[in-house]
Amino acid sequence: VKSDSPEEHHQVKAEQGMVLLKALVEEAAVAGVVGVKEAMLNYKEEVARLECHKGLLMQQVLRLEEELEGVDEAHRQLHDTALQQVEAIEKRDTIIAELTAALASSSSATMPTAMIPQGTPRAQAGRLPHIQELWAEMKVPLLHRCRFMVGVDTNDTLLQEAEHRYLLWQLNGLDAKALGVHLARQTQVLERERQDIYMRLKRLPRADQDDILRAYGIDLKSKLRKKQLIDKLTSRVEAARGGTICREDCKLMLQLTAPKNKAF
Repeated sequence: VKSDSPEEHHQVKAEQGMVLLKALVEEAAVAGVVGVKEAMLNYKEEVARLECHKGLLMQQVLRLEEELEGVDEAHRQLHDTALQQVEAIEKRDTIIAELTAALASSSSATMPTAMIPQGTPRAQAGRLPHIQELWAEMKVPLLHRCRFMVGVDTNDTLLQEAEHRYLLWQLNGLDAKALGVHLARQTQVLERERQDIYMRLKRLPRADQDDILRAYGIDLKSKLRKKQLIDKLTSRVEAARGGTICREDCKLMLQLTAPKNKAF
């Protein structure tokens, strides 16, 4: 048998190479089509997932908007309640001021008969200890306690009786739920009072600050000395019991909260 010439041998190799290359191209094309199909399928699944997530987010946004509307309504009701309480306190303070003026103008230091409501019994002595207990229970603002203890004579049983009856009326007029709301709100009021007194103290001249700190035995070089003073000052007023009147502490607190610290 006659062997192939070199030219024929090269031609056979070239044809085999072309067949192999064509097969590889076709395989790659098929793989590419499959890859594109898989990519499109993944893309559609991702779009569907994002659309679902978007829908969930929209539901959350709508729910949050509804909750915010409810919070706004609760804040409005809370604001209205606070205004009512402020009006009640102002009315009480006005009555106390009128009674104080009436007593001051009376030589016998008794309320004029025309100002005494019919059926009102005479006040009993020693109301102040119970008043202080009610102040603590009802979380009455410290400034009101200070004004009362500084402005009312310890022997003035009539004004003590008026304050005592008001506190009992307020306490007995609240059910358990309303009392809880009231106490939570009053806790915030007490905290705002402390912050306000602290800021007023910071506005004082340095010399006045140092004098007050020395008077309360606080080291001028200690850290948080102003906070120490406020804690000591407010805790004394809050802890007053048994008819004890921390008059100097009350006077200082009222001076600090006076308009532009006029007392200094």
